[in-house]
Amino acid sequence: MGYGIPKMTKTNNTDPLLVKKDQNVLSMGLNRPKVLNSLNHDMVRLIQRAIDEAKQDDSINLVLLYGEGNRGFCAGGDIRAMAQALGQIITLLEPLLYRDIPCKPEMDDWVKTYFAGKTSITGILEELRQCSLFSDLCRGVFSRLSERSPTALTVTLQLLRHNEGRPMEEVFMADLRAARFLLSHSDFLEGVRARLTDKDDRPRWRPDSLDKVGAIDLEL
Repeated sequence: MGYGIPKMTKTNNTDPLLVKKDQNVLSMGLNRPKVLNSLNHDMVRLIQRAIDEAKQDDSINLVLLYGEGNRGFCAGGDIRAMAQALGQIITLLEPLLYRDIPCKPEMDDWVKTYFAGKTSITGILEELRQCSLFSDLCRGVFSRLSERSPTALTVTLQLLRHNEGRPMEEVFMADLRAARFLLSHSDFLEGVRARLTDKDDRPRWRPDSLDKVGAIDLEL
C-alpha cells in the first residue's frame, strides 16, 4: 500500500502548521504560502511538538513534511533564523531517520568519477558533456547544471571542497557564509524572478557564463 502525498493547494486554515495523522503516516504542512512557507519560531515549536508526539506513537512509521501552495516548499525569511530553525528540525527528525541506507555502488562510482576532488566547474561540465553522448544520467545532470547561475555553481563547488573533512560546526558556519553571499548576489533575485515571479524560465545571470566569473570575494 502506498502513501499519498497531500495536494499542495489553497486552504482556508490559517494555522502555520497543518498536522494530520492518517493510519501510519504523520503529515505536517508548512502553511505560510504567501511568504513561500518561510519558517518562523512558532512553526518550529509546532513541528517539535508534533515530532515529540510521533516519537511516542509506535504506529507511526512515516513522517511527511510538505509545503502548502504552488510556489515552493520553503524559502525566504531571515537567514540566521532559518539556519537555526532548519538545524533544529534536522536534530528533531534524526531519531526517526533510517541509518541503513541501501548501498548503490554504481551511483557512488559515478559521483566519484565526475565530482570527487574536482576543483573546476568548467572541467566538470566538460566531462559531463562528453559523457552525455552515451549516458542519460550525465545528460540530465549536465542540462540542469548548465541552466544554473555561473556564480552559484562556482561558489557551490568551492564550498564542497572547503568542507571536506571538517567538523560539522565548521561546515555549518561555512554553509551560512555561502548562503549569505548568494542571497546578497543579484542572481538570487533574478532566479526568483525567472522561476517564481515571471515564470519565463529565462534567467539573465550576471555574469552569464563561467569564463566571466572572476575571483569570488567570499571567505568561508
